[in-house]
Parts: sequence; structure tokens; C-alpha cells
Amino acid sequence: MARALCPIDPDSTTQLIVHDKWYRAGTPHWQSWIAEARVAIAAMREPTEAMVKEACNVSIEMSANQAHLAWQAMIDDALKERASR
Repeated sequence: MARALCPIDPDSTTQLIVHDKWYRAGTPHWQSWIAEARVAIAAMREPTEAMVKEACNVSIEMSANQAHLAWQAMIDDALKERASR
């Protein structure tokens, strides 16, 4: 998500300032967008009714509640901070 939000070369490590956002030297530019990415992911935490219905269509054995909980678990996992990211 942070890579997608980054409007400039996300893998560049050159220090620069673009539209009042500072990109540190030696750090990939996409890392400057982690906070915004986390906000965007958190905003998707609640699945819509249509999303739950589609999940149930994929697996006839999955209830709407199970689909809802599975979606939330996936979003919660995406929001966990990891040193390897």
C-alpha cells in the first residue's frame, strides 16, 4: 500500500523534498508513506455486506459471520508492524 501511495520512484533512496514531504537519504521513498498506508488499510477493516456475500459465494461452507471475522483478521494482520517490512 505504501508503494502504491508514493507518487515518486518508491525504491529511490535519494534525499529530496516533494510537495512538503521529506524523503530521507538511504531510505526507500515508499517508507515515508507507511503511516498513510496504515490509515488506508485500517479504513478497510469493516467489510461491506457485498464483500461478505461474495466471500460466502466462494465457500458455501462459510457463514456471513465467518466471512466477516476472516476479513477482519486479514486486515488486522496487515496492520501489524513487522521489522521485516
